[in-house]
Amino acid sequence: MKLSRIDHVALAVRNLEASFEWYSRVIGFTILHKWAHTWMIQFGDSRIGLFSRPGAASISDLDNTIAIQHFAFLTDAKGFENCMSELNAKSVPFEGPEDTGIAKSLLLTDPDGHSLEITYYHTPTR
Repeated sequence: MKLSRIDHVALAVRNLEASFEWYSRVIGFTILHKWAHTWMIQFGDSRIGLFSRPGAASISDLDNTIAIQHFAFLTDAKGFENCMSELNAKSVPFEGPEDTGIAKSLLLTDPDGHSLEITYYHTPTR
């Protein structure tokens, strides 16, 4: 198979407007396209499909459920420091930084409880 990258991640959200506002304000996403119940948003080459599910329930125990745990945005060391400063300036709560031995990461949560990571690798990887 010849594939180039993951094109998008699809997220079930309770409120399209609130989710887009958060992704726009926190990360800088813009609207690529709106359908009646789905909005495709984009930041650089990264896309997220926001699927309106106003009555959806949250996963109560993510650690014991087969589900996507999180998705991550890659940066470099300087970008990582800038991200922490920007998140603090925007009063966006996050956990970390955590050093995994090869990378440093921050974790944050969107309005529907989806976990996002911002990471950079400080040790060469293959």
